This record gives sequence, structure tokens and C-alpha cells, in this order.
Amino acid sequence: MVWLPMSFLESLSKKLESLDKVDRRDGTHRDESWHTADQIFDWSRRRKDRKAVDHLDGISVDHLDLLLLEHWEHDPFFVRLGIRPAKYPRVDTVRRMWGHIKRAGKRSRAEIEQRLVEQASTVKTPATRLPEGAPVVFASHSHAVSDRTFVGRVKSRLAQHGKRTWLSEDEIRVGEPIIDAVRVALNGAAARIFVLTRSSLGSAWGSTELQSKLAKFDCVVWDSTDASLSKLLVSWRAGINQSDSRARRELIDRNSPARKGLINQLDSRALRDLTSDYRVQWDAHAGCRAQPLEASSCAGVGWRRRPDKYRSSALDLLMALSTAKAVLPFDDVREWNASAPPAKFDDVVATLGQATGARHSSRR
Repeated sequence: MVWLPMSFLESLSKKLESLDKVDRRDGTHRDESWHTADQIFDWSRRRKDRKAVDHLDGISVDHLDLLLLEHWEHDPFFVRLGIRPAKYPRVDTVRRMWGHIKRAGKRSRAEIEQRLVEQASTVKTPATRLPEGAPVVFASHSHAVSDRTFVGRVKSRLAQHGKRTWLSEDEIRVGEPIIDAVRVALNGAAARIFVLTRSSLGSAWGSTELQSKLAKFDCVVWDSTDASLSKLLVSWRAGINQSDSRARRELIDRNSPARKGLINQLDSRALRDLTSDYRVQWDAHAGCRAQPLEASSCAGVGWRRRPDKYRSSALDLLMALSTAKAVLPFDDVREWNASAPPAKFDDVVATLGQATGARHSSRR
């Protein structure tokens, strides 16, 4: 392994410590407490330490990021300097971020594990042979055990229409950095779909992927058999329909009037029911929260967001949904609501067909 110079790491520690400390209860300016490898690379080029700069000659931004990750995982000196990666990547670029514990706070290694430690159980779906070069659809979804059947059915139906589904548990190898794999997949997919359930509703990863500037999601498929989730989305849709395009762009800003207005129109009882159910599941899986990510019997449990964070994550994700081209229910329940025309999963495939440039067949 190539180690970065000690002088460079010491200077980097001081640089990250000098960044602004952002109130973690408000995530609006979260990125100001962190630097991505791109920012660290640019900063190192402006420094007067010629020896450290020369050491980076021939090293790409991605290589620098992986070197920092190797230091964090294997170098005790690096850890003593107070440098650590963020638990979640930068929202717009899905790049790993680096910060100092005095600004970003301390986290255990289990909380911010950056590599897939153990392969989660794959979603069980009927084997379907697809032709080489079949369009790849990136599917953002929750790893919660309760979602596996639903995600598997979505994957199966896409395969029937000649599209291969990219699922993290199928595609990311054990030991591979998760953030890097997701970023490459988002960038390279022919189309992107978000599988919305009550578990993925509170997912910080899901919100990050939806807000990424790498790719806009072509479609959101939601579990229309979930009554509380359906009520919440119906109220969300009514509010979105009243917003113009400019107001929709402002929904990501937590202080915007458009966002506050939409939140006031949401079905508060449905959101409260979803949050309460999450708290029950959180308490039931207390033993799993101390385990490494995706470890042993807790693989895919999905209860890693604190209950007090579920509501804020859910609101962030609902605001990010406004950027998707279509939000449609799976075909267990045909109607979006009483005033909307029937929307079936074939409509989802039609939307993806437009995105991938591939024709689809309406199979039953």
C-alpha cells in the first residue's frame, strides 16, 4: 500500500479542523463541515509544501480518496489525528466526505462502515435470462427484511420486460467501498427507479440518491398496499400539484416557504403512524444496532436511523421526490386515488422505456 506523507496528513487534519461547525440537528449546510477528495486535492495543490504536493503527482482524485479510506481503516496515526469519513456521502455528487471529529463529531466504526462487510441475503426472484446488453435500471431501495418480497417482485417484473435491475445486495462485492459502487452505478445506469416503502421513506441514503446531481430518477414505485404510506403520498401529491416548477426546486431548502407550505398539507396522522411504527421496530432490534453494517443475523434489518431522525429524513425524501419524472403505485392497487386514472406497473415500464430508448411489451 502507498502511504500518504505524515506531514500531509497532519496539515490535512488542521485544515479539516478549521472548517465551520454546523449544527447537526439542521442538515442544511452540512457540507461546510466536510471536504470531498476533490476539495482536498485542490487544497493540496495550493499549499506551499512542495514535498507533499510532489507526492500526489500521478494520483487521481479517486485514488486519493481510496488512500484516505485505507489510512482510516488501517493506520492508527491517522485515527489519532481526528480525521474520519462521513457516514453518508455528499448529496449532490455522492462523493465520500472527510472531516475532523472536533467539527463533525465522533462516530464508532460500526456506525460509519464504508465497505460492505458481509453480503446481505439477496432478494429471491425467479431466475430470468436477459440478453447481453439489456438496459440496466438502478433501483434505490431499503434493505429492510420486510421489503425483500416487494423489491423482488419489482425486479422480477422489470426482468419480464427485458430490463436488468441493479440492486446493491446483488452487485456490490464483499469488501468493496459502498459509496464508490453506488456512485458508479448511478452514473452508468440507463434509467433509475426508487422503490418507496415505509422503510425507505426514512432512509438517509435514499434521500441522498434522489437528490444526486449525477442522475435524475425516472420513476418512483411505491408500495400501494401500505395504507398509511398511501395516505401520506396522496396528501403529498395534492400539495405538489399546487406548486409551480420554481417552488418545487425550492423544496430541498429546509427554510423555504414552499417546503413549509407543503409540510403543512401533508397527512400528519399518517406520518405520525409511520414514525411510531418505526420506533417500535427500532426498540425490537436493539441488539442489531451495535453490529457492523450488514453483519451476521442483522443483515438487512434496516433499523439504523434513530426514531427522532425518521421524520426529518422522511420529509427530506418527500421533498426530493418532486424531481422524479413519475410517481406510480405498484399494480396490487390500481388507483392512485379516487380522482386519478388507473396507474399500473406497465406505466412504470413505459416511463423507463422512454428513458432507456428500449421498447417494452405489456405482459401480464
